[in-house]
Amino acid sequence: MKTLLLTTCFIVLSFIGISQNTRYVKVGGTGNGISWQEASGDIQAMVNTLSSGDQVWVAEGTYILNATLHMKQGVNVYGGFEGTESSLEQRDWETNETILDGNNSMVVLYQVSTEGDYSESVWDGFTIQNGVSDANNAGAGVHLERGGTIINCKVINNQAVDFGGGVYTRKGARIENCYIANNYANNGGGLFLANGGTVINCRITQNEGMSGGGVVPYGGGVVVNCIIDRNTGIFGGGVYLAGGGTIVNSVITGNNASSTGGGIWSNYTQYGGPPSSVINTIIWNNISSGSDPQVSFSGTDNYAITNFAHCAIQDMGSITWDYIENTYNINLDPNNGGADGPGFTDPASADYTLTASSPCINLGDNSYALFYQNDFYGNPRIRQGRVDIGANETDQGTAPAGYQRYYVSGQGNDANSGSSWSDAKITLQAALNSAAETILPGTSIEVWVAEGTYTLTSSVEMKEAISVYGGFTGNESTIEERNWIANETILNADASSSIRRSIIQYPDFFGATTFNGFSLINGNVPGKGGAAIIRNNGVLKNCKIEYNAAGLRGGGVYLQEGGIIQNCTLANNT
Repeated sequence: MKTLLLTTCFIVLSFIGISQNTRYVKVGGTGNGISWQEASGDIQAMVNTLSSGDQVWVAEGTYILNATLHMKQGVNVYGGFEGTESSLEQRDWETNETILDGNNSMVVLYQVSTEGDYSESVWDGFTIQNGVSDANNAGAGVHLERGGTIINCKVINNQAVDFGGGVYTRKGARIENCYIANNYANNGGGLFLANGGTVINCRITQNEGMSGGGVVPYGGGVVVNCIIDRNTGIFGGGVYLAGGGTIVNSVITGNNASSTGGGIWSNYTQYGGPPSSVINTIIWNNISSGSDPQVSFSGTDNYAITNFAHCAIQDMGSITWDYIENTYNINLDPNNGGADGPGFTDPASADYTLTASSPCINLGDNSYALFYQNDFYGNPRIRQGRVDIGANETDQGTAPAGYQRYYVSGQGNDANSGSSWSDAKITLQAALNSAAETILPGTSIEVWVAEGTYTLTSSVEMKEAISVYGGFTGNESTIEERNWIANETILNADASSSIRRSIIQYPDFFGATTFNGFSLINGNVPGKGGAAIIRNNGVLKNCKIEYNAAGLRGGGVYLQEGGIIQNCTLANNT
């Protein structure tokens, strides 16, 4: 599973006559819900009155449920209001705690429809607690069958007999920026991801289960930028890695298994499934009363090869790697502050940021990190040219050998070296060509392009492992300083020129990289992709694609296998 297609593409279309309705809920409210003054006290009743695109705003307080809440397709529900706000941006979901309480007698939030697309249904800003599900059910706190997003939530003190004490997901559901704690189930005390589902930027802690105290990713379930700590189980205190599960850029630490696999237990006997992967992840300081405190494998064979790559693992030499793909991993010492320890800032206080001496800095695989803008702590991913191992990205430490950056400016000259803003090149292709000539194996290079309009006379051909960023004023020293919205960087194909190919071309051999922060205009081709043809792990992000045309397909962009478009505007293309 080399590419994780977890992206959002915003297509600009024109709609006429569409308006959004909002309903309001307060504890003890008795009104019709049309305003805060007329707030209802019944969340489900308000959800039921609305249609796709509408919202329910819920004020702080505790809502003791007498029936399970059900998602409705396309209706978004937000907690964290004081009860006077006039815009969503005014709420403070951390201060104004909004509690949905199952009263230890029911599942709190359900989405069980087997039809329809719930990918646009969001519940945001709640504490979901005291849910219970019986042997015929799963997910005592949250149960999502067909998509749906839970964001900025606490899921605590829930109990399921079988699967997913806190959360159970299938088919595209997303759990983001949540705190999952003190839940119990036989399989996946915190979460069970069945046949899909993504958990991103979450802390999964102090949960309990027989198999997978923290989380069970299975059948396409993905865990990214998460901290999985202090969970307990019999098999797999932190994680039960079932067939097809993937873990990326996470920290698995302080978990406890009474039998085996304190950190991870990987087993194909129970569920089977395709190979699993653990990438860019720290596995350290887990314990088990039996064998293999960090990672334990069972039920593996030639048909189910698990891939561990670019990870930092304590006592790697004690792990049996039969039928396991073990590449580019490093060994960690049990002593956090030692020369070969993970170098966490303060693990006793659950601060898993990396100090400057950490061996985990700049040793990850970039191709897995291109699809997530920030790390667990909100820092931008991929600094100093190569992603860090773990949930935290730091700008400390030493940049990897061969790390370089090239600069492009409207005041530059292609005879310049391109090594600084003051010595910038003037064309993007010249910078890309120079970068391709100097890049070292296993490294990556960035090209920064200053604001302005660059009129092209030929297509821009991207190069392997070289990412391109627009939106700079021309004096920045860190990528966080750029503003790609304010500092528009335009690549204009100039319809009168000889360009008969897309503005941006990704070669067939191309590996993962990104093209970020540009406006692509006036491309006109007889074939496919007026502005760009994106394929083979290429990422087009934070871009405006306007006034382009193609004779066959994709007036704006032609997207092929492995290509990704994220947070882009596509308008007026033909």
